Amino acid sequence: MGRRNDSYSITKQRGRLKIQGTGYGYGAFFGVGSVTMNPFVSQDKIDYEFDGFVLQGGMAGIYDAKKFSIGLALGTDFLMDKNKGDWIYQGKPWLGMVFGLQLN
Repeated sequence: MGRRNDSYSITKQRGRLKIQGTGYGYGAFFGVGSVTMNPFVSQDKIDYEFDGFVLQGGMAGIYDAKKFSIGLALGTDFLMDKNKGDWIYQGKPWLGMVFGLQLN
């Protein structure tokens, strides 16, 4: 959930109207995902590999120039099984980059 704001400009080129616009948005996200659990991400506290269920949450901001978009996301993940205390990334913040490209 979030908010978005767009602005447009209209110019006349060669007898035709040209509309250009940009926008920005920000908001919060919540979701589910999976993570590969193995000895490397548990500081050797488990000796097998499995896919763990995680809850994810955070916030993001995006700038949209209509042909492309770019942004940043900040979030955290929580493993939802008995090994959550051994996962080295449990509850730690992460920073991600968001890219988009309009192909049509």
